[in-house]
Amino acid sequence: MFVSQSNGGMQTPALARLRPVTLALSVPVAGVVALERLARAFELPNLIGLDIGGTSADISLVTDFAPRVATELSIGDLPVRLPSIEGRRDRRWRRLGRLC
Repeated sequence: MFVSQSNGGMQTPALARLRPVTLALSVPVAGVVALERLARAFELPNLIGLDIGGTSADISLVTDFAPRVATELSIGDLPVRLPSIEGRRDRRWRRLGRLC
């Protein structure tokens, strides 16, 4: 069994227990990784993904077959400095017009 990380990678549960911060926003990132794989499978280099859940909506962008990667993001008003795939609920992505 493996657990997804915020950077789009995978880790064992034992490693996740040692570094729980790597789990922050890891579930929405799994959708971005899936979007990247769809882009490659259908040879569509640029895609916009929308993941709508019960209480949130996450927007992501794949450009030239790759998601955007950041070294700093925020959870609420708290900054988090770790490699992560961009998109999710980041304030910069709230308006669809900013994605294009």
